[in-house]
Amino acid sequence: YSFRQRLQKGKDNNMKKHPLLFNYILFIKKAYIFISITILSLVVLTGCPLRISAREEAEDIVATVIEYINKGDSEGLIALFCEEVKENYELTADVDILFNMFDGEITSYEVSAVASGEKSELFGKSSYNIRAIVEAYVDDKEYRIEVSKTIYDNQDPQRVGLTTVMAKDVNVKGMFFVGEVNVFYG
Repeated sequence: YSFRQRLQKGKDNNMKKHPLLFNYILFIKKAYIFISITILSLVVLTGCPLRISAREEAEDIVATVIEYINKGDSEGLIALFCEEVKENYELTADVDILFNMFDGEITSYEVSAVASGEKSELFGKSSYNIRAIVEAYVDDKEYRIEVSKTIYDNQDPQRVGLTTVMAKDVNVKGMFFVGEVNVFYG
């Protein structure tokens, strides 16, 4: 007998002696192949979009912030802030001041810059933040709005959400912050 014939004969004998075990092993092999192919197909077909698009996220949050500013919806805007900022800052009064800065409804805006950063440290600490710089217009008057948001923070989930909204009239020196005051703003 050749090796192949002996192998087939042994396989046939084992199948006759233990048919349930043989069927179980055959089922596990098929399931493993099916699951592997499914996972591989999902990764290939979806392009593995596991990374966050900072530009899209920034444009979405800016559109929401501007919508709340135009509506004068302080509760909606405050709800976007992270729990840590809500607990440590007087947002209601600050949001009212922010709304009063604008001489009417924002008629157009453009996200002119987006910065994002992922911070990873030893022992698994990881967070991802974005910052959007917006040129906004109320009729012919130009404003600069900057929005900072923590997308995720696996060590401090209280920080997930908006952390800062800064606004300024480009013709007036000075700026106004709602939430955390970030010294890097200029």
